[in-house]
Amino acid sequence: MALAAPPRTLLRLLIALAVIAVLATAAWFATRSKPVAVIVATADTGHVETTVANTRAGSVMACRRAKLAPPTGGRIARLPVKKGAQVKAGELLLELWNDDLTARERVAREQLETAKSRVTEACQLAEIAASEAKRSRELREKGFSSEQLTERADSDAKARAAVCESARTQVGEAHARIAAAPSRVPSRR
Repeated sequence: MALAAPPRTLLRLLIALAVIAVLATAAWFATRSKPVAVIVATADTGHVETTVANTRAGSVMACRRAKLAPPTGGRIARLPVKKGAQVKAGELLLELWNDDLTARERVAREQLETAKSRVTEACQLAEIAASEAKRSRELREKGFSSEQLTERADSDAKARAAVCESARTQVGEAHARIAAAPSRVPSRR
């Protein structure tokens, strides 16, 4: 047989449990988050943008909205259209700062001109070297020139022809750099 706890001890235990439950409930009420205040209003007809202030949860979207996503990011230099203004298709909405891109394109165009000048110079020198190599071979056949001088003239002509071809490749490279310029800004000359 189990001994029953005296009634007085049981009563103290129940009172202690009740006090702990009251303290736990009071702590929960004190630390819980405050409920969101709600203001109730009746709906009426009118312009949404002039009658609704959206300061809490949710959002109001216009019926007709345009998303603007330029192909490259950057700093806005000019915004010729004001908020809420009517715009037409093709109208400039914003202009990004692109002075650095414009400068790069201008440098690429100058490099193209330099490459064209190098082609002219290198190819003319190659023609002269080829002519000298031909003359040297003719003189060698007649016995007026050494084999070594003829070989040197031929090697020089081949080297200058390679420099000419390399300069032509640089022109193509400069054209490609201009085509790849992301600014696509008309040059200001």
